[in-house]
Amino acid sequence: AMRQAGFEQRSQFILDELASDLGEAVSLVLLEQEKLVIALRAESQSILRADLQVGAELSFKDSASGTIWLAFGPQDLLERVKNAGHALPSKKSIAQAIDEKVSIGGGGKTLPGISAIAVPVFHLNGQCIGSLSTTSPESRFRPEEFLPAMRRGALQLTELSAGRPT
Repeated sequence: AMRQAGFEQRSQFILDELASDLGEAVSLVLLEQEKLVIALRAESQSILRADLQVGAELSFKDSASGTIWLAFGPQDLLERVKNAGHALPSKKSIAQAIDEKVSIGGGGKTLPGISAIAVPVFHLNGQCIGSLSTTSPESRFRPEEFLPAMRRGALQLTELSAGRPT
């Protein structure tokens, strides 16, 4: 559906611009059933970077996007993910993401040495349609510097999903 609407190509431009501004890789993460999948990615130009590819499945527990999806995704998502046997972030982390509309994650078994920040991407109707995340080695992670640009990128993707030029 993304390809047919031209959303993918236009979204990639937003991700490329954001990755250039941040100096770090940026991903658009979508929900497929009970799995989190990187749908689009713009790479960092740095030699030291997280090696995550389009199509990679992310952990709900360790990824910032996992917490964002559990905070803003479909109402039954938490129960579905739990029933599918996925490890989950703490209820406190999910509540904090709801309050702040941001999640910080990384590390753990699936992302050792990597830190991430994610924000929700909403449709104009308020439904979460994706999470926008950036990953970097822990040594370069600066969430307070990344967050304003990430929020602008999420808003651009919202506008794009509504058919508005960005």
